[in-house]
Amino acid sequence: MPFRFRLEVVQRVRERLLEAARMEMGAALARREELRRQVEMVRMEVARGQEELLREVSQGIMADEYRLRTQALARLRELLSAKEEELQAAEREVEEKRRRLEVRYRERELVERLRERHWRRYLEEEGRRIQAEMDDLVSMRRGGAAVTGGVEP
Repeated sequence: MPFRFRLEVVQRVRERLLEAARMEMGAALARREELRRQVEMVRMEVARGQEELLREVSQGIMADEYRLRTQALARLRELLSAKEEELQAAEREVEEKRRRLEVRYRERELVERLRERHWRRYLEEEGRRIQAEMDDLVSMRRGGAAVTGGVEP
């Protein structure tokens, strides 16, 4: 009788769930990296805006222009704060996806260990079955030799 793993359907489902978790993890990592890039760009823009404002203040700037520049810097800082919060949320999401991926790996390993155990049990049973057949053949051969007077063909 050929080997058939009873939990094969479960094993395939676990593989699909693992693959889905891998894809979710990849998407979460990509989002996090994009947000990191955006945060860095906004930080550079804030730094550049501050440098420009300081340079213009040292050269003399009109009050209206100063107010406009400080408002623009304040909006950039708000944007930076919002992007940093998004990045923190993305970091939490990556950690959640990592934990889920670890769970999926453990589930797959569990089913794989069950499959290996089932395979070993199958091999043992097949070995016993083959040994029983061999024993039957040997006993039939010996039984036949006793009937023919001890002469084996």
